[in-house]
This record gives sequence, C-alpha cells and structure tokens, in this order.
Amino acid sequence: MKVNYLNFERQNQFYKKNLLNECDRFFDSNSYILGQELTIFEKEFAHYTKSLFSIGVGSGFSAIQLVLSAWKIGDKDEVLIAANSYIAAAMAISQQGATPIFVDDQESNFCMDQMDLEHKITKNTKAIICTHLYGIPEDMDKVLSLAKKYDLKVLEDAAQAHGSFYKDQPCGSLADAAIFSFYPTKNLGGYGDGGAITTNNVQLHETLMYLRNYGSKEKHGHQIIGFNSRLDEIQARFLSIKLTYLDEMNKKREKLARIYLKRLSSCQNITLPYIPENKKTNWHVFPILLVHSKLRDKLFRHLKNLDITCHIHYPTPIHKQNCFLESSKEVSL
Repeated sequence: MKVNYLNFERQNQFYKKNLLNECDRFFDSNSYILGQELTIFEKEFAHYTKSLFSIGVGSGFSAIQLVLSAWKIGDKDEVLIAANSYIAAAMAISQQGATPIFVDDQESNFCMDQMDLEHKITKNTKAIICTHLYGIPEDMDKVLSLAKKYDLKVLEDAAQAHGSFYKDQPCGSLADAAIFSFYPTKNLGGYGDGGAITTNNVQLHETLMYLRNYGSKEKHGHQIIGFNSRLDEIQARFLSIKLTYLDEMNKKREKLARIYLKRLSSCQNITLPYIPENKKTNWHVFPILLVHSKLRDKLFRHLKNLDITCHIHYPTPIHKQNCFLESSKEVSL
C-alpha cells in the first residue's frame, strides 16, 4: 500500500461538501477582496491564537516583510534567524535591505542555541525571528529574556505552528508579533497562498492595515508607501471553515505521532523528536535525526522502495544556498 507524505484527496473529502456549499454564496456576494469574510476570519483567528488582532495577508513571506517594514528595519540593520529554518525569513530580511544573521540550532530540540544567539547580537541587531520549526515551539522565555536585555523586537515565525502551545499559551501570542502561512501543506492550509500576522500591539496593527493595501485604508487615499498583500475573500471563508476542525485534526496527528514514537523507540541510530512538558506541538512534521547523512539517504531509498514517501527538511540549509553564500561566515556550523 502506498503511503503518501501528503494526501490532499483524503483531506479534501473531509471538507469538500462544506467548501462547495460556500462557493455559490461567494460568487453571488460580488465581494472578493477585503470584504466581510476576511473580517470574520481575522476575528476568529485572533481569538484562536489569543491575540488582540489578526491581519490577513497574501502569504507567510509577505507577512514577515510587512512586519519588518512596519518596524522600519532596513539598510545596515541585522535580524537574527535560525540557520535550520526555511529560507523565507532570510529573503524577507534581505529584501528590506537588512542582513540576516544565522544562529546555530540545538540538535536535541531544533531550537536556537542561546549562547550563539547572544554571541551574534551586535549594535546593528534590531530583531530576532524565532521559528517554531516542525510545529515545535522555540524556547520563548530565553529568547524574550535576551530581547529585553538588548532591547530587540521578537517575531514568531509560526508558519508551521497552527495550534502549537508554549506553557499553555498558543503560538502566535508569545512575542511582539507572529506570522502564519496558510500554504496548502500547513495544518491550517488554504487552496492557494495566504498568510496572517497576529499581534497585541494597537499601533502595529494600524500600520499593517495600511501597509498590506497600498498604504491605504480608504480608496484612493494613500497615507504611506505600502504593498499589495491581502488574503482574498474565498480563502478567508475556506480557512474559517477549516479552522473549526483544526484542533480535531491536530489530535489525529498527535495520535499518529504516538504510534511512531512507540514503534520506532527501539530503532538504533535514530533520534526521535522530544517534546518537553512545557510545549505542545501540532505535529506539523514528525522529524527524525539519523547519525549520518549516508544512513539517512539509505533509509530514504528504503522507504521509497516500499512506496512510503518522506522528505529531507531541509536538504540545503539557508547559509549554503547560492543567494546567501556571502553570509555563510556568520554561521559556525
């Protein structure tokens, strides 16, 4: 039997009837951008993440760029990010004219190495982007303590952490702001690109509302230089529907993860994910570590021969990508 890494057909059967029922109403509404459905979803998602505000935007990447722009991070500024995260944050920083500084990770828990994090802080450092990689929350108390010590902004990259918790507080409400992606593969995934920013900061919320819509909150009135990055109405409606099932779906992931943890516990040369008691993951990915890349590749081929698909996250780290080779000296990996 083939085991897919992703099975959209199976997932969609669960939602399909509800989603299709909404299509006629959507087409008849004649409202496709910045309408009622987005407002409703933003309120629902803010409530879900225990945040005051949620701002729907075009993608997770746009969400990062908009926050950095709102914080006026740009030329000669530095932003600290995890070297083992996805490339989106590094690219958003670079497009703002700032410099991404890569921080080593701890192999045991995929979080940033706190000693290296503090070592990388300079007079040009303006913010820390902490990634809840694979849905496993970052060690937020340590990050926030350093941020307070050096007067830095903290942005949660919660693109993989829909429904994850740190000390009983949902990811998305732990720092100055947080970004989410609704890319189809996410635990809360749409049917195209989409993203959101959550925050408790009134001024940041107001600025982001301008920035996402050409610097405007009124038609033909542009207060600041902005972007075109808006979560469209049909995605917002579909996400509202799927949000009601998110906790249920995450529980199913947790059930499967417990089976993996039990069945793989006796395997040699494999490190299984460890989730401390103060963290709750949404099991976006079930990551395992092998002692050597050759063994990893051997297991990869073996599973492929059995028709079991898996992925390497991520095969080429950010600092070894061609576009960031100049910054590789910042990493001591």
